[in-house]
Amino acid sequence: MSEKKIREFEEIGYVKTLPKGSDINDYESIKIKMNNAGKLTIYINLFEKNR
Repeated sequence: MSEKKIREFEEIGYVKTLPKGSDINDYESIKIKMNNAGKLTIYINLFEKNR
């Protein structure tokens, strides 16, 4: 997946790293396969997602 697509996810509220002190259970995660054969996990807060 290209960096442009990842920026689109970030625009709707996804983040690449969890904020310090946050509970993993408050976040939904998506694993993305990158073009360079790597994987990236992005997160979105479940409580803000429903707004």
